[in-house]
Amino acid sequence: MHIPLGARVIIDALTARGCEAYVVGGCVRDSLMGRAPHDWDVCTSARPDDVRAALGARYSVIPTGEKYGTLTVSVDGALFEVTTFRGDGVYSDGRRPDHVTFSDSLLDDLARRDFTMNAIACHPQTGLVDPFDGAKDIRRRVIRTVGAPQARFTEDALRIMRACRFASELGFSLDPATADAVTALTPMLANVSAERTSAELIKLLLGAHVEHALCTYRAVLSAVVPPLAALQGLTQNQYHFLDAYQHTVKVVAASPPAPEVRMAALLHDVGKAACRTVDEHGVVHFYGHAKASVEAARALFAEKLRFGGDFCKRVLLLIRHHDAEIAETDAGVKRWLARLDEPAFRQLLDLKAADAAGHAEAAREVHAAKVERLRLLLDEVIASRDCYSLQSLDISGHDLLAAGREPGPPIGRLLRALLLAVIDGTCDNKKPALLQYAAALEAETAPPAGSPCNRAHTGDF
Repeated sequence: MHIPLGARVIIDALTARGCEAYVVGGCVRDSLMGRAPHDWDVCTSARPDDVRAALGARYSVIPTGEKYGTLTVSVDGALFEVTTFRGDGVYSDGRRPDHVTFSDSLLDDLARRDFTMNAIACHPQTGLVDPFDGAKDIRRRVIRTVGAPQARFTEDALRIMRACRFASELGFSLDPATADAVTALTPMLANVSAERTSAELIKLLLGAHVEHALCTYRAVLSAVVPPLAALQGLTQNQYHFLDAYQHTVKVVAASPPAPEVRMAALLHDVGKAACRTVDEHGVVHFYGHAKASVEAARALFAEKLRFGGDFCKRVLLLIRHHDAEIAETDAGVKRWLARLDEPAFRQLLDLKAADAAGHAEAAREVHAAKVERLRLLLDEVIASRDCYSLQSLDISGHDLLAAGREPGPPIGRLLRALLLAVIDGTCDNKKPALLQYAAALEAETAPPAGSPCNRAHTGDF
C-alpha cells in the first residue's frame, strides 16, 4: 500500500514519542480495492495534547473535533485527520455517542466502526491490522457490519443509508444479516437529521452502481424520499415499458453524475401518481405531471431533505421543463438559452437524454435523436456568438431609463421582449433599432397580439 508522505510523517512523529499510529478506514479500503483514496485518516494511541506536542512545532494542528479526539494536521498543504483510539459510549440520540472514552487499544477503536471493510488499519512497516476480516469481505464484495447489525444500526441509523450508499459506490452487496437488519430498521431513518440524510442521498445517487442500489434498496429510498413509494407498480402508457419507479431508476442511471441532474432525474416523475388518468379508449395519460412533480419536490426539500437554495432552484427548474417541447431551430435554442442560460440548458438536455433512455424502444430512439440534434444546434449557436441573452443585447436598462422611462419591473419585461424580438429576427440588435422597437411596443404598434415578442412582453418568457 502506498501511504503518502504526509501520513508517514505523522505516523513517524507519533511513533517516535512511543505512541502507536496507523492509517485507517476508507483510505485502507480504497487502497486494497486499487482505488485512489480521497483522503487519509490516522488513528493513534496518542491523546490530542500528545499529537500537538509531536507535530505542532512544524505543522498546523487544527482542533476540528477535539471532544471526540480528532485533530486535523496540515502537512505541506495536505490535510490529515488524526484521531485518538477510542471506545464509544451509549448512542441515546441514535446519532452520536453520549460520551467517548480514549483508549490505548487499536482493537477498541476498530470495534466501534460501522462495516468490516472500514475497520482495517495499516502501518507502513508492519502492514495490515484486520481483526474483523474486512479484507476478505472486500474480496467477496460484501458489506458486513462490525458486530451485530442491529446494534450498529441502532447506534446510528444513518449507517442504514451508508450501507446503501456504499453499495451504490462500490457495487458491493449486503451480507444476509446486515440486509435483514436494514429491512427491519429502515423506519429509524425518520430520526436522522435532514442534513445528514441529504448528504448520503447525494453520494448514493452519484454512485457508479446506482441502478443496482435503487432497485435493491427501494424501501430505504422510499423512506428517505416518500413520493417514490407511489411510483412502484404505477403502470404507464405505450411510450414506456417499465413502471414509473423502474423508469425513474433507468433515468437516474443514464444521467451524467452531476448532483443537480441526478436529483432531478430521481424526482422528475414523482407527481405522476397524482396525475394518472385513463381516457375512454383505455389510454393512460399524465397531464400536468411536470408541475405536480415540481410541487412534490418542493415540499420534499422543505420537509424531508436539506440542500442549498441554488441547488434546489436548479433541480426544480430541470423537473419543470423535463418534458417541454424545444423547437429544433436556432431561434428555438436561443429562446431556451435566454430563459435558462447555457449551463442549465445543457443540464436540461442531459436530463432529456436520460429520460429517453427509460422509454420504450421506438420512443427512446425518437427522443434521443432529437436531443442530439439540439446539442449540435446549441454548439452552433454558442460558436456563432449571436445574441441570445440580455447580456449580449445592445441595449440595457440604463439606456431605457435614459430615454425617459420610469424604473421598475416594466423595464425588465421590456428588455426581455426586445431580446425575443432580436432572437426571432424581428429587430436588429442595434441600439437605435431597439429603442425604436421599444417605443413601438409601448405604443402597441408592435406585431399583433400572439406574436413571440408580445407573449414575452406579457410575461410568457
